[in-house]
Amino acid sequence: MQAKLPDTIFDFSLFFLKKYKAAISFMISLTFLYSLDLVIRPYLLKMIIDLIASSNQYEFYLSQLQLLILYYITALVIVNIALRTRDYLELIIFPQLKSDIVLHVTSYIQSQSYEYFQNNSAGSLIDKIFSLDIGIEQIIKILINSFLSKILSIIIISILLSYINFLLTAIVLTWSIIFLTISIILTKHVKGLVKTFSKYRSYLITLTNDSIMNIMNVHLFARNEYEIRLIKEQADEMVAKDKGTQQFRIYVYILQTLLTIALICILIFLLLYLRKNNLVTVGDFALIISLSFSIADSIYALAADYVNFSGHIGSASESLSKITQQYSIINQENDVPLVYQEGKIEFRNVTFSYTQDRQLLDKQSLIIP
Repeated sequence: MQAKLPDTIFDFSLFFLKKYKAAISFMISLTFLYSLDLVIRPYLLKMIIDLIASSNQYEFYLSQLQLLILYYITALVIVNIALRTRDYLELIIFPQLKSDIVLHVTSYIQSQSYEYFQNNSAGSLIDKIFSLDIGIEQIIKILINSFLSKILSIIIISILLSYINFLLTAIVLTWSIIFLTISIILTKHVKGLVKTFSKYRSYLITLTNDSIMNIMNVHLFARNEYEIRLIKEQADEMVAKDKGTQQFRIYVYILQTLLTIALICILIFLLLYLRKNNLVTVGDFALIISLSFSIADSIYALAADYVNFSGHIGSASESLSKITQQYSIINQENDVPLVYQEGKIEFRNVTFSYTQDRQLLDKQSLIIP
């Protein structure tokens, strides 16, 4: 039976993840636990600070303080167990997932027509298989470990901040929307750049592979310099595309950094004003600073991961599109029918040698009917 492949990255990923539904579901639940910890431990720290700052009787708050510290340490242990469990689940899922992809895609390629292999070199197909293999792994990891985790943490932190001071929440959420909108707009361009780079990289691998596979012909017709020049020209074009992609990414990261610094400055000045007017406690001040930095880091990491995610999506999409593209020979209108006639190929008295003292062929004749 001929192997089949979904023609979109979303369907392709789901197709291979079906057998790992239980493990993926468990990873998602662990991600929720990790996101919740980003709020629980800072809040416990706020309670510890408020307790110390508000009581002058050491014996009174000592037992409560010990209990809060115990809770804090327990939360730290639980989240670390969750992270190591997630690492173990990744060890179960991804090595086997990559093997499944390689085997299934290879089976699909082997079932293709002659025209398919006329339009795709072996080197290009190998590059596409492993580009797709690595890309799917990174896409799934970013979706679960970054997007889901960061979005959940942003939501939970925003809810907690709203109970302390609504103005701070409004500032953080407004900044988050602006930050993510700008990042998404800019990374659409990154996705296109990565696709273009992937095409140039694939063509370079094709040229290199063909040159090595046909090394005897290269030596026979003294084409070494021509082959190297052709590969160098393509390599230079690929490097130019890669530099353009990385340069644009740097510009995106610089803009994101400036936006993050602006948020931190606004929050610090606002917190100083609130504390000066006794609108927040010492513990609230520490909690808001901690959560604000946490949410800023989450948004920054989310945007950076979105850039990487777009790159992996672009590369994997281009690979899948190339692998699943079908080829057929279509006759044009008024084409003259092909008439088969008898014929033969004949070599008469062929003499060939690399050196004068050693002949490989000496007046040999051959007829191919």
